[in-house]
Amino acid sequence: MLKRIKSPKITVIMSAFNEQEFISETIKSILNQTFSDFEFIIIDDGSQDKTFDCIKRFNDPRILIIRQSNIGLTKSLNKGIRISKGEYIARVDAQELYHPSRFEKQVKFLDANPNIAVVSNWARFVDKKGNLIYFKKRPCLAIEIKRFLGFLNPIIHTSCMIRKKFLIKIGGYNENFPYAQDYELWLRLATKYELANIPEFLCTIKVSSQGISTIKTKEQIKCAFMALISSVKRKQYPYWIFFHPLNIRRFIPYFIPLWLKTVKRKIFGWGI
Repeated sequence: MLKRIKSPKITVIMSAFNEQEFISETIKSILNQTFSDFEFIIIDDGSQDKTFDCIKRFNDPRILIIRQSNIGLTKSLNKGIRISKGEYIARVDAQELYHPSRFEKQVKFLDANPNIAVVSNWARFVDKKGNLIYFKKRPCLAIEIKRFLGFLNPIIHTSCMIRKKFLIKIGGYNENFPYAQDYELWLRLATKYELANIPEFLCTIKVSSQGISTIKTKEQIKCAFMALISSVKRKQYPYWIFFHPLNIRRFIPYFIPLWLKTVKRKIFGWGI
């Protein structure tokens, strides 16, 4: 194992599961950042393909590789945070490519705004060939983001940088949320701190049919709904937020089939 950097400015955390297709490109985009004062924790979360072989090809003193049985993204991120040494935590994902100046601009922003807990940026979404599918421009000001949080996720999780001391104070990621763990975290952070976005495209996300957001849509929506319920219980948002058109649009497609299934069972019996 290579000797770890003693006190890096940033700890970069990636958890990968069966990501052999794109992970090498992602690692290169991290190692080529203009801001180089970071350690890079890469967790191979029980991959069954050649993900680990792809990772170990990189011989860089900033990289720390952890190979483990599959425990899921949320627990893996908390594990990375516990062993991190950086002042800031930078999230990266194995299906993303990052602009060379991403870390430089995010560090500069956090250094200049000590009240900001999380900063992210806008993102482009492309297919495997690199063709643009769509892009996300989220609100940038803290006050706009807090309003937006009640309806949609305004922070690109896989391109964010988090102030570690605030993350520790808030208790890290909630391990009861295997999905939408980022949305649940933003809701908690927003009760005490501010969140922001840099109005620049610093991340390119490759859309895959095997990605969590694609194959676990129902689970994502369910966890997001539970996160919002928790925020309403702590009076972060009023109860009527669930009846806003944006929330009806994102939750109804999941809950109508569930409701119909329940009605059928009550009327026709459990065997239906």
